Formats: sequence, structure tokens, C-alpha cells
Amino acid sequence: MENNSLKNTRIEFHILQSFPVTCLNRDDVGAPKTANIGGVTRARVSSQCWKRQVRLALRDLGAKAGTRTKKVKELLVPACKAQGADHQAAEAFADRLAEILTKDTLLFIGDNEVEALARYGNSIDFDTSGVKEKTLWKEAKKVLDQDRSLKLSTPTEK
Repeated sequence: MENNSLKNTRIEFHILQSFPVTCLNRDDVGAPKTANIGGVTRARVSSQCWKRQVRLALRDLGAKAGTRTKKVKELLVPACKAQGADHQAAEAFADRLAEILTKDTLLFIGDNEVEALARYGNSIDFDTSGVKEKTLWKEAKKVLDQDRSLKLSTPTEK
């Protein structure tokens, strides 16, 4: 087992940034989001807004950043086809795995995890009919636990 000294490392950024007169974020009633800082009302930018822009910029720079998504099937089908699955087998495998992995929440997954899941599919000929859900979950968890993608989140995102 590899000893990764950075495994549970978290980096927090607290950013003060000047913006032109625009409304970067709105609340649930459409009003600009604000915060009082030093007794002055200022426009507030949500952490999701910052993280999305950072993720997009990092991806443009070639960083291996993952994606938070429920669209696991759409990511898995092409990867399964690249591993030699026909369209129907790729769809069936991806559908079953996506159903297991994204029942309640978004999944944070990178390209390397998608490829590893497709390789697992190849090892069982993309046929999940004889595989229990618990077994599929364990195999997928092994892949996701070896994650090497950059994750950008707040402590409330799990």
C-alpha cells in the first residue's frame, strides 16, 4: 500500500477581488447576493462560482481535474466502447453502474476513473447480469478510492 502524505490535505483560499459593476450571483428571489464586510455592504460571490471558474481554468491548462456529475452513464459509454464494447453492452453496463453510483448525490469522477471503470467492465465482458449490486459497488469503490483527480470543494460538499 502506498503511503501518500498529502492524502487528506486541504487548502483553503480566502479571496478579496475587485469586480466591475456587475451582478455575479443572485439569491433565490433574484436579488444580488451581498455580505457586510467591515460595516460596508459588498457584492458576494458564491464559492460554487469560484470553484467552477477555477475548475474550468485548470482544465484549460491541462490539469487532471474531475467533474461533479450525475451523468456518469454519458461518461462511461464512450470509454466502454473504447475498451471494445458494442453500443448495447456499453449502454447496459454504464446504465447499471451509473444507477449504483449516483443514487442520491453527484459523483466526483475524473477521466482516469472513467477509464478504470471501463476496464473493469471489459474484465466482466460488460455483462452485469450475474453480478450483485454489492459486488459492483465494491469494485467501483476500489477504483474511486484510488482517485488522483484534483478535487475542488467546500467542507459542506461530500
